[in-house]
Amino acid sequence: DWLWQTDAGGCLKQVSSRFATALLSRPNKVEGVPLLALLAKDLPSGAPQPHGLVELRSKMEEKASFASLTIALHVGEEKRWWQLSAAPKRDDQDRFIGYQGVGTDVTDQYVSAKQIARLARIDTVTNLPNRLSIQEELAEALAEAVSTNSRCAMLIIDLDRFKIINDTMGHGMGDQL
Repeated sequence: DWLWQTDAGGCLKQVSSRFATALLSRPNKVEGVPLLALLAKDLPSGAPQPHGLVELRSKMEEKASFASLTIALHVGEEKRWWQLSAAPKRDDQDRFIGYQGVGTDVTDQYVSAKQIARLARIDTVTNLPNRLSIQEELAEALAEAVSTNSRCAMLIIDLDRFKIINDTMGHGMGDQL
């Protein structure tokens, strides 16, 4: 975890060494850099902004608090996921003077959660979608058909006595089939 803060213009100030290290940088290199620009610096030109970054921009424009906002970014050559929380700071005259918050690199947890979600939706032997995945896809297709006043179709093929193929010709042949 690291602490971070910005001035009223959204530029980083009093950058901690932990925050700079998370960016593979030094405090003096990121001091004064706009936080939003730093988080979006390696996005491909013309690519849509990730949801977390759009939400962060919106919260900062509103000068609103936010908690556990997950942002995808590139640090060096690696894609990372950070969770940011912050509250707006105000001076004695109730003028907005910036943000003060905390950040956490949640990349390991994010990747693990994505892998668990993926494994819940595939057959690990064939790497094909399982029943849950097919049910979700079908529900999505039906919802889209209803919303666009169109149709959808599903083709189901049932292979009777498939176990015999695995038992007599081996699982490799069954997987090929």
